[in-house]
Amino acid sequence: MKKATILFICVLCLWGSAYAQSTRMEQITLSELKQQMPDRLQMTVTTNDNRTVEIDAPIYVPAADTMPVVLVQRAMFDTTGLHDVYPFPDFYSQEYSKGELKSMLEDDHPGVVGLQLYAEEKNHRLSGRVDITGRDIMPLGATPSDNDVTPEEIMAFIAENVERFHCDTEPDFRVIKANALTGLYQMKRIKTPDGWTEYAIDEKQPVKNAGKGAWGLELAQYMHGVRILDNYLPYGSYLTPENTQYWYSPIHLYVNYLDEKNFNIVIMAVKEIQILNDDAPLLSYDALVQALQNRIREGKLKSVYQLTLGYSVKLVKGDVFFSDNMKDNYFNLDARFVLVPEWEILGFDEKNERDAQSVGLEEPTRDMVLQPECYSRYGLTYDVRMDAATGKFIVDSDAMEYELAR
Repeated sequence: MKKATILFICVLCLWGSAYAQSTRMEQITLSELKQQMPDRLQMTVTTNDNRTVEIDAPIYVPAADTMPVVLVQRAMFDTTGLHDVYPFPDFYSQEYSKGELKSMLEDDHPGVVGLQLYAEEKNHRLSGRVDITGRDIMPLGATPSDNDVTPEEIMAFIAENVERFHCDTEPDFRVIKANALTGLYQMKRIKTPDGWTEYAIDEKQPVKNAGKGAWGLELAQYMHGVRILDNYLPYGSYLTPENTQYWYSPIHLYVNYLDEKNFNIVIMAVKEIQILNDDAPLLSYDALVQALQNRIREGKLKSVYQLTLGYSVKLVKGDVFFSDNMKDNYFNLDARFVLVPEWEILGFDEKNERDAQSVGLEEPTRDMVLQPECYSRYGLTYDVRMDAATGKFIVDSDAMEYELAR
């Protein structure tokens, strides 16, 4: 082979390497990314051990044109008189007595930083008995039996109470999923393959005079038109290291609604403190695909069923949010958080393998991934996050903190 040919090949190899690196790191704005983004990710990837992975997943991006990086703190409510408006329910739980729960709400921070409305049906938990009652989730698109209230009416009810208890921000809450719940049933204990005890609805034992169905709404708070994603565990439910096992997101939204006298609503939101970056740089679509393909080829990402670009919540490095001692600064009201762009990838990643094994699965199906609440009483989630600016997968605890520039 001639020297000129060899030189040309070397130059071509170097150019190819530089091109791949530039593609991998190419960063653009949200507005530019939306112009590149298809509605679905469709691709076939061959892994390093010659397995074929077929991907066909919807892609969801914010309707906004910019995606700022935002410094936030917990939103505050004036809950004076909360229990006068909504008297504490007359029921006992397995974990806490009525008095203990009442004390937790009145004496600790959750009753201040979160709007917690409890007026559940009296027999939600049966006092003095080992068995409990609960509701099962119906197929998506179903409506609760004998219940004519709508999710829109429930959201109006929430907005009314956010105003009533004087939240110090105007949170933008939206319904992500409306789950129809059955009437009340007795529950039975079942064992998972690894020995855990779960509770399952016993359809042979409905609770008398409690057949009316309820709504279970999955909500999200939006900021600057961008969805704030759910709490994320970078190691999966059973591999969280000791130094992060007490880290929780300040966002907590929980709604079970039967009627105006029977509901369980917990609203914890965040408020904006400062814009740290007016428009965060994001990976191009090609770079996103390349990052996904690389992890699939390595055998780490085994399936992808949905991608969503939104905000992950990171604790400011050096701040302390949550204490394991409920009587010693349970929530630090001064803790700061940063909303940063990340891709939520719903699928099966190696970080969730132990979670799947705990319920006897080698790999969860699409329905198990997209509707985890229907397939495990533990609500096991199968997801992995990816930094939307760098393509780095978030699978270590250090990535759950954000270091502010000095």
